Amino acid sequence: MLPSGGWAQMLKLHHDMITYNTLGVGKRIVSIFDGDAQSAVAKHKEYNSLPKSFLPIPSIEKYLRKKCILENDQVFIKQINDKYFSIRSLKDIIDDYNNDSRTKNGMDNDGKAFYKVIISNLEKVGITEQSFITNCWITRTAHRYPCIGTVPRHRFKN
Repeated sequence: MLPSGGWAQMLKLHHDMITYNTLGVGKRIVSIFDGDAQSAVAKHKEYNSLPKSFLPIPSIEKYLRKKCILENDQVFIKQINDKYFSIRSLKDIIDDYNNDSRTKNGMDNDGKAFYKVIISNLEKVGITEQSFITNCWITRTAHRYPCIGTVPRHRFKN
C-alpha cells in the first residue's frame, strides 16, 4: 500500500509505474480512490485500462468527521478509542476539536483538520498514520463497522 496524494497524482503514478515497469514483471497494481473521486477519475479516459476501485465512502477524513463530529456515534467512537487512544481519549480530542475557534465555524467541511488532529495524537503514542489506516480501515474491525477500505476482488475494474 502506497498513499500517493490526490486522485490525479495517483492516476499518473499508477500509469507511470506500469509504463516503466517499476515493480518488475508479474506485479499487479490496483489504485483505490476515495469514493468522492469516482466521477472525476471516470472523466480521464486515457486511464480506463488501469485497475482501480473506490472506497464506499467519500474519504477517510470525511467519514471520521461524520461519525465522530456530526453524528457523535458513541459505538464507533468507543471502538476507535479503545483500540487506539489509551493515553488521551478520543472524546477529549473531539471536545477540543469542537471547542477550537479554527474548526468551530464550519471551517473543516472536508474533515482534513480533524483527521490531522487524530493522526497527530496517534503519532504521539507511536502509532503511524500508515499503521492506523492499515489496521483500522483496511483490515476488518470486530464491531458493526466492517472495513471501509476492503473491496471484494471481483469489484476491481480492469
